[in-house]
Amino acid sequence: MGIIYNKKQAKEKNKIETNTSSINENENEIAYQENASIAQLKEESGMQAEDELYEVKVEYDGKQVLDIKPNIQYKIAFAGIIKQSKSEFGEIDKFYETDHPNQKGIWIEPQSRGKFLEMLKENMNCQYQISENGYLQIKENENPKQEDVQLQKMINNETSLYIIAISGVYYKVDRVNGEIIDEPFEMMDPYQASKMVETGNQMIIFLSKNERQKLTTQEILEEVITFGK
Repeated sequence: MGIIYNKKQAKEKNKIETNTSSINENENEIAYQENASIAQLKEESGMQAEDELYEVKVEYDGKQVLDIKPNIQYKIAFAGIIKQSKSEFGEIDKFYETDHPNQKGIWIEPQSRGKFLEMLKENMNCQYQISENGYLQIKENENPKQEDVQLQKMINNETSLYIIAISGVYYKVDRVNGEIIDEPFEMMDPYQASKMVETGNQMIIFLSKNERQKLTTQEILEEVITFGK
């Protein structure tokens, strides 16, 4: 048997439900306002990072959300490659200005060069080499297969830069509190071959070290080629 309300109880219940509905409707009011400020969205969402780390993004339903600026995530990830550990915000511009490659094509970070060439030798028909300044080059181009053709398009790309690092972890800014943290994607999922961070026409491709041997080197290389399509 259902609960029976008298007129007074029913009226009070209806009032409570109406107020609750009103609260729920207004809960994300700011997120749907046109040109909501970062400060307003932070207050509504509970985000705690410094304002300059955020940008406002609009989701498919028109709701505005905060996310870390892509160029900041990119610089943090790159600094982690060079330093081989977590960096500080005060360091990232220095690493970017002094160590970031300034040409297009495929650049291999120093610690990954030997291993990446081995992977290419095992799986590609053509032969490759790495220049003194770290760029992947075509050494011999006889009998290229489709994967060679796709990889060489990336090598010869005149508008995009692809940085490759063999590492099961990368560094990023936590979206909520603004702290620099590590993201051990390989440990969390040994079947995940790669992780990508990009800004504009610059892309860092982190490749799994495959320490638990859940992937083939061919599968890992296919991930690289996919990012160049």
